[in-house]
Amino acid sequence: MTRASRDATALAADVAHAGRLGFTGKLCVHPRQLQEVAAGFAPTEDELRWARTVLAAGDSVSVVEGRMVDRRVQERARRILAATGAPEAER
Repeated sequence: MTRASRDATALAADVAHAGRLGFTGKLCVHPRQLQEVAAGFAPTEDELRWARTVLAAGDSVSVVEGRMVDRRVQERARRILAATGAPEAER
């Protein structure tokens, strides 16, 4: 394993950068990287709270936290909750 693949700080920065670019995953070259990468792409508690609030507003166009919520926003909320791996009823 190369030194670069053991650098947890560099990996965390790379995962964060990939997330800002819209990526939802990353190729790992060593099993040691799996936990850091999975944690870096997992939804935050704030994202989960937002997604639950959006979906609780219903299926029609509405306003949540001062912003318009339409079908595309609802789909994003569903994707965020799906990323937890929890069954639909537990999300």
